[in-house]
Amino acid sequence: MLLDFDILKKITFGAVEADDSDGFVSFKRMNDKQISAYCNENDDLHLKIAHSTASVRMSFQTDSDFINMDFVTVSGSSRDFMGIDIYENGILTGHFSDDVGKEGHITHFFTNGEKDVELYFPWSCSLLLKRVEIQDGCKIIPIKRRYTLYAFGDSITQGYDAQFPSLTYINIFSRKINADVNNFAVAGDIYQTKLLDKTELPAPDIITVASGTNDWNILAIDYFIENCAAFYKIIQTKYPDTPIYVITPVWRRDTSDFRRIGISFLDVGERIRQICSKYKNVKVIDGYNLVNHSSDFFADKRLHPNDLGFMVYADRLYEKYNALK
Repeated sequence: MLLDFDILKKITFGAVEADDSDGFVSFKRMNDKQISAYCNENDDLHLKIAHSTASVRMSFQTDSDFINMDFVTVSGSSRDFMGIDIYENGILTGHFSDDVGKEGHITHFFTNGEKDVELYFPWSCSLLLKRVEIQDGCKIIPIKRRYTLYAFGDSITQGYDAQFPSLTYINIFSRKINADVNNFAVAGDIYQTKLLDKTELPAPDIITVASGTNDWNILAIDYFIENCAAFYKIIQTKYPDTPIYVITPVWRRDTSDFRRIGISFLDVGERIRQICSKYKNVKVIDGYNLVNHSSDFFADKRLHPNDLGFMVYADRLYEKYNALK
């Protein structure tokens, strides 16, 4: 049984728009208005990143014995690898990986009887579905999580450099709190309001913001403070009744280096805390120790956690989140 556009829309979460054209079904984690925030930069990379399918996932109950998928991947990051994960009843039972920019096919078999299925799209590219099929005559029922989470941030929140897209910290964390996540993070981003200005979506149940590491790396102090203050003023005005959890930058190998910002890496986190302190719905989580201070927990040995690093990150974040609830 081929799954048509209407069914695919019902079982896919983490996307704000869907399109059915040119023989493909595609899902966007940002709508055209949000993506337009990057259109004036003359920056092809950030435009590609905004189109990636980070944290988009299918979630459904079925009694089918299999799923077949034909698809094409299109670059959505500075990385040329991609992964797709399949879960059955909460257990990872399938993983597909390949280079970006190729046609792909997945045939995955399930156990007999009813089961809950999750299929995670890649964070590093956009996934264009050509054909999705389950067993004839079988049911397919969407499974929506209890809460909705909006995640803002940079490359780490987008998912760099997880091999398994389901194991990025934001995807693990959202499973733990039973939330469907809309991932609005863009690699390379700093604190800035242009994406917020274009985000006109219903209030979610929870918001997370994890920025600051790029600000420390490239900005002058006055520009950072101005941007950061403007960001939190706007986001708490847009969502005054939504709890906003701010994660200060996680450890990186070069934290002792000097940057033009003129303050230490830890001071960046403290400045973020000071700016957020005036807002009752904004709670700050110290991110510095969320990932172990060892290059072995980072895919690039310095900045982006690997799958193990992300798992540690998510577990510690969940503990701190529960303590602040």
